[in-house]
Order: sequence, then structure tokens, then C-alpha cells
Amino acid sequence: SKGRLVCTLADPHDATPTGARLSVSGPAGIALLGKRVGQTIHWKLGDKLRRFRIERILYQPEAAGDLHLI
Repeated sequence: SKGRLVCTLADPHDATPTGARLSVSGPAGIALLGKRVGQTIHWKLGDKLRRFRIERILYQPEAAGDLHLI
């Protein structure tokens, strides 16, 4: 089934178990880093391989010029 996931990449100490804030050092965070709109990412979640297509990037510090946040 198709679903939608909205998440934020976060420092590992700020990640949440619900997946709303994914750790940049976890499997999903690593899969997302450096990707662009339209690309598909894959990562293993439990015993299943999950696939997501990036539809939008709501905020990216580098693109917004907020280099002090990275």
C-alpha cells in the first residue's frame, strides 16, 4: 500500500522513536542525505525493505542559506 511519510532529519540525540524525527546516522537518515526531489530511497525497516520517493523537501538549511545550522 502507498502511504506518506513526513519526517525531519535530526541529530541522533533529538531523534524520536515514532519516526517523525529520523537520526541522520540511522539507516533512513543515511539513505536520505544528499538526495533530491524525485529520487527514490530504499532502507530496511524491520524485516522489510521499504521504498520511498521524495516528493518535497520542505526545508534544507544549506539551500535556505542557514549555514550556521549545519
